[in-house]
Amino acid sequence: QYTLTLAHAARNEITMLQAEREVLGIDHTTIAARISETWNFPPILVASTSMWEEPNPEHEFFPSAATVHAADYFAWQAGYGSTEHLSAPPLCDAVAEWLGFTDADFEWMENELQSQFESARTLVEIAPAA
Repeated sequence: QYTLTLAHAARNEITMLQAEREVLGIDHTTIAARISETWNFPPILVASTSMWEEPNPEHEFFPSAATVHAADYFAWQAGYGSTEHLSAPPLCDAVAEWLGFTDADFEWMENELQSQFESARTLVEIAPAA
């Protein structure tokens, strides 16, 4: 099913989240929420794992979910996305506003992350991004 979902996302140029909903009828963030709640994770972890793809600025744990969302965005920008078959997901407007970064800040962050990933890759011999 994952292969079908991945192909659907690539073919239709949509996010994996959208493809999961269309192909599977459920997405990984909903599953994460259910597992986190079943395992009695603290509410901040439930929120961070379940709403990081679509952070809600009205939610009390928005900063935590926004941090995960931003980290995912920057990892993709540095060439370390979760799959090479899809394009990088956009940074949510609410998260961009919350960060308050200038263009120079974004450029610095992307360069710094690339440098840090390279250091980590060298340390643990991670295969470089394509």
